[in-house]
Amino acid sequence: MTIEFIYKSPIIIEESISNKDYKAFEVTLLGEGVSGHKIEYICEETNFDYVAKTAVGKDIYYGQDIVGKHDAPPMKTVDGKTSGEFYSGRPSIGKIVKAWFDRKLRKVKAIIHITDPIYKDQIKPDWGISIRGVCDTLKPILTKAKTIFRAINMRIHDINLFQPKQRRGMQTSKVEKILSVEKHPNADRLE
Repeated sequence: MTIEFIYKSPIIIEESISNKDYKAFEVTLLGEGVSGHKIEYICEETNFDYVAKTAVGKDIYYGQDIVGKHDAPPMKTVDGKTSGEFYSGRPSIGKIVKAWFDRKLRKVKAIIHITDPIYKDQIKPDWGISIRGVCDTLKPILTKAKTIFRAINMRIHDINLFQPKQRRGMQTSKVEKILSVEKHPNADRLE
């Protein structure tokens, strides 16, 4: 006896970055100092090793939303606040594929792959990077001039790329150089 059946199920398709053309860049994600948002980043307390570890595989978005914040999907922070309420819906333009803490330069460096056909040819050295992340604690530090907050154990949620003229939190966070352009042999058939 044979029983025939048809099984219907939703299909989930995940795109692999290895199946697409991409341009690789070396970037600085974070360096020591105080950001324009009055947040201080110090290698040991911010835990730059952990920042690098959490960066790998994260999405990269382009630009700002209508209120000047990251144009990226909504996320909830540990204190219940949200970010990304005005997200345009544009998909990510690439991924962080490798990250490390450069102890000599005291910076978190990374290799990113940009797969978006429009942006991969526009991005050049000195384009800005802005990190959207979460910290375990923002420790208040009182100075004579102002109060700043030291980021403790930060992890990356995603990053945004900006043209050089746009304001960003840390001036050291930027695209450093183009590494390579990779064309997947079957990329034309995959579209």
